[in-house]
Amino acid sequence: MRHTLALAALLLISPLCRSSETTSGAVSLLDGRVSMTLPAGFTQMTPEEMSSRFGRATGKPPLAAYADKQRHAVIVFTSSPGKKPYTDSQLAEFLKLARQAFEKRLEGLSWHKDEVISVNGRSWGRMHYSVKNRDTDARNDTYMTQIPGAMFSVNLSAPVDRWPSSQPVLMAAFKSIRIKE
Repeated sequence: MRHTLALAALLLISPLCRSSETTSGAVSLLDGRVSMTLPAGFTQMTPEEMSSRFGRATGKPPLAAYADKQRHAVIVFTSSPGKKPYTDSQLAEFLKLARQAFEKRLEGLSWHKDEVISVNGRSWGRMHYSVKNRDTDARNDTYMTQIPGAMFSVNLSAPVDRWPSSQPVLMAAFKSIRIKE
């Protein structure tokens, strides 16, 4: 899981953005432009946890990460400055480039799907894959979209053996995401 999430962070990272969590389980990111409701029991990972788990390939942690009590199921947010807005066709091209980068850097990579989908009226590039290597056997669902001034990414991840029970919970959280233009 560490290699997979670190690579997602490599492609889409900005350590200067802020996140906050309220007592209701709602998360606010990028100065309130992005919000999402976390699954019950998920808590924010510490800077040390994020650096240890995701910073190995890039040297930089993600924008924010939240995990279940056991730290198995994880939701990771990354953001990188965007020079100009992407159209849906450009988002599809971006997915192809990201896929090529993943294939070069991740050992034991297995693709399940990559596509452009719509969630809450917004286009998202989706990359669904597994990584099996010396560190982990993890399933990932990474979603990317353009927001004003940035490319924003959400990665949902869990060990392969926990994916069937984790995926519905992670997906419900992702579908709660709201982005203010």
